[in-house]
Amino acid sequence: MNICMVLSTPFPPEEGIGNYVYNLSKKLSSNKNNVTIITRGNIYHKTVNLDDVAVEFLPYLPVYPFHVHLHGFFLNNFLNKKNKEFDILHLHTPLTPNISVNIPIISTIHTSLVQDAKHIKIRDLKSLSTKIMTPLISYNLVKNLISKSIIVTTVSKSVSEEISEYYDFEGSYVVGNGVDIKLFKPAYSRDDYALFVGRLDYRKGIYDLMDAINILKEYDDLKFRIIGKGPLYNYIINFIKNHGLNNKAEVLGFVDKDKLIELYQRAKFVILPSHYEGLPTTLLEAMSCGTPVIATAIGGNLDVIENNKNGILVPPNSPETLAREIIHLNENDEYRIVIGKNARYSIEQKYDWEIITNTFIKYYEMCIQ
Repeated sequence: MNICMVLSTPFPPEEGIGNYVYNLSKKLSSNKNNVTIITRGNIYHKTVNLDDVAVEFLPYLPVYPFHVHLHGFFLNNFLNKKNKEFDILHLHTPLTPNISVNIPIISTIHTSLVQDAKHIKIRDLKSLSTKIMTPLISYNLVKNLISKSIIVTTVSKSVSEEISEYYDFEGSYVVGNGVDIKLFKPAYSRDDYALFVGRLDYRKGIYDLMDAINILKEYDDLKFRIIGKGPLYNYIINFIKNHGLNNKAEVLGFVDKDKLIELYQRAKFVILPSHYEGLPTTLLEAMSCGTPVIATAIGGNLDVIENNKNGILVPPNSPETLAREIIHLNENDEYRIVIGKNARYSIEQKYDWEIITNTFIKYYEMCIQ
């Protein structure tokens, strides 16, 4: 089967959706399918090969708010020239341009962005702009994508519910997210740090994370490591400096996969204080490593975590509760071990990429019959 993946996030991947497409494409390729990934490049068209997957970086001009439409022009031009080479077109939101091609389309909606924008707290002009413009740009794009797709899939029950509410569409399939359980596997020693991994953005609960760390300033038994890039990077750096947390919290930025796996394996636990999520890759990666997770009781987290059994759920927007659960988990060794073992078992049963890929192959075959 010849499969074309389309996404609008950085590649090679640095975060969630890019990792989703990368891992799915690798698994499809290993099952003797031909996979091409299309994403944004710069002003020039470039083709590279990554792990036996062709990656097309189409011209992209970051002229906000027309960037999506300009990318769509180059995307449609490319696909109309190559349409006979592809059996199926698999599109991934958010901000996927409108497509006008004669190829069967399956879409995966990672977030509707409408609900996402509701959880952005206005703290400066950039957050205000993001809150206003995100739903305006995204709504019609997602609506158009749904109308042109033979099959619509989502990463979680919550995203399916959003599609039903905002787009009056009831026929989506929940496929979920995946993790390579052979790479992300448990180790046998832990260090005294808690870990955050994710985009440093508004919806990830960064303000709550930093407030919780500050609450625990005098709690000497635990350090915090923060991995990721994004618009709140400088905010975190300044917060650490201004609140005297240099010996408490460390920002590592982006790290490669090998280092990331090691950090998961050696962390006492992982913290996910998001205000909104589809189904975060970080959650599955940490759990696959047998690392306990404290996550907010929102979105796809609720699909995966059974509270106090394979993870800990806390309310969003509550740094005090987050700090209290951090102390509780840190001080109960046997509890952490049980949570970690149950977490690993949950991933093995439902979220291995082998399971997710086989589900998509079934849907591809339905689309091209």
